[in-house]
Amino acid sequence: MLLALLAGVALAGCATSADTQTNGAGEILSADSTATIDPSTDSPDEGLESTGLFTVYFSDENGSKLVAESRPVEPSTDTPTAAVEALLGSPTPPNQPTMPAETRLLGIVVDANIATVDLSSELIENHPGGSSAERLTVYSLVNTLCELEEVDRVIILVEGAKVDTISGHLDTSGPLVPDESLL
Repeated sequence: MLLALLAGVALAGCATSADTQTNGAGEILSADSTATIDPSTDSPDEGLESTGLFTVYFSDENGSKLVAESRPVEPSTDTPTAAVEALLGSPTPPNQPTMPAETRLLGIVVDANIATVDLSSELIENHPGGSSAERLTVYSLVNTLCELEEVDRVIILVEGAKVDTISGHLDTSGPLVPDESLL
């Protein structure tokens, strides 16, 4: 009797509908579930793909030049967004951040090899000022994004608007190219 009860409970959990579906990994979805499977990203080997690297430029400990740091990126990640988010984060000591505290990425679009980056007003409001700090801020962003194959130039927006300068020393009104003299 107990054996028959256990068998009934086990069978009750099995789907018997002709509408039963499985996802790309062979997992059973409920009869009323739907899933969209993208064969290019959903596979039994998902998560086992090799991780790539991109370069982010922070200030050296003296605030005099840019120093490259490699960061991992998953193949399915939006790399320009990941690169800017990494730049807004913390560098590896003794390197120093170049972006003012609390600056946020509002958006980024890459079109015709030009990355248009929209940053929050804290980029200007919290900037320490000075020509050296402004050059490091601007070119840490430009050099970082131009390391990506799809980016040759960068336009900087603040709260959706073009800005002539971040702190009064460097023209940021048009597309910018990398400055390798800071490396």
